[in-house]
Amino acid sequence: MKIVKKIANIILENLIKRCAKRDSYGDKYLSKILQHYENNSPNYVCYKLYPKETTAFTPSVIQTCTEQGEFAIVMQGPIVTKDNFTLETVRLYRAIFPLASIIVSTWEDAPKDILKELNKLGAHVVINKIFQPNGFGNVNYQITTSLAGANKAKEIGAVYTIKSRTDCRIYSEHALEYMKSLLQLFPVQQDNIFHLKGRILTGGGGRANFCMPYWLQDFLYFGYTDDIINFFSSPLDERQIDDRIGYAIGKLGPNHNGKAICSILPPEVYLTLQFISKYKKEELTLENHWSNIKELFITIDPEDINMFWPKYDKLRNQTINDFYENRNQNDSYKAFRFQDWINIYNSQYIYQPEYEKMCENRIL
Repeated sequence: MKIVKKIANIILENLIKRCAKRDSYGDKYLSKILQHYENNSPNYVCYKLYPKETTAFTPSVIQTCTEQGEFAIVMQGPIVTKDNFTLETVRLYRAIFPLASIIVSTWEDAPKDILKELNKLGAHVVINKIFQPNGFGNVNYQITTSLAGANKAKEIGAVYTIKSRTDCRIYSEHALEYMKSLLQLFPVQQDNIFHLKGRILTGGGGRANFCMPYWLQDFLYFGYTDDIINFFSSPLDERQIDDRIGYAIGKLGPNHNGKAICSILPPEVYLTLQFISKYKKEELTLENHWSNIKELFITIDPEDINMFWPKYDKLRNQTINDFYENRNQNDSYKAFRFQDWINIYNSQYIYQPEYEKMCENRIL
């Protein structure tokens, strides 16, 4: 039986390879396969293709008020060599963000040939030394590379900085203007205790983070360059954690809830809490979280800027869809989206103390 399955998998794999080569737009074989799946499934199906390379790009004729060097894009993290992902992302950004400065903040063990190509493309390459402790979920590495990239952005005169990752890609040509517009439309209170010039914009989505206090998706931050520097100027996590899942289970057991996860300070919570704690002390509650979101942050959906992140459950793309089969998710499982942020900002959501119990529902 094992041999039969192995042969069947080999045949299927070769068939898929042949179909993929003849169906680069997905409108021949892929759409038919998914249509057959939908016909025999309780779900509707849709798919979206993201080009791995951008060999042919037609720039928009829409004029904007963006000035040369006004924006800096910091791509932090290790170089992704599969499909030349990081390098191809920089090539794409050179095409769709021609006025922006591109900064790749990576590590001393990065492939030298790729670093050379990045320099040829005009990217500013910042090299960081590897160290320990790494912190929960490598948060110390994120802090270090992000801060080094943001400092480089300030050095070259960028007014606004977006902190993204070397394994993320934005395909929307006017994403930077969109995020800048949000900062202008929703200004932060002047003379705030956090010394912010504007709000800090973060990415939304993420399964179950609706009820996880201080959890803001850490793959994207955008704001005034000084504010991004301020946000990442936090003390490093003193923990050396090589197995984040094992660490969490060891601390919390196999059945843990949102509030418990947040209490052991994963990167998304650690960064938010460390920033806020520099200026005020408060408990890890949903009420405080909503208050800070209303006052300091903006959350957008990845779809708003056509972001692609080839990690985790990317093929299912269920982070935003709150429905599975014939039922919807309860609040404890829902993703926090832009619509939630605007409803909190505009006081459309009415906080109730019993909401805190939602944070204690099992989610994993």
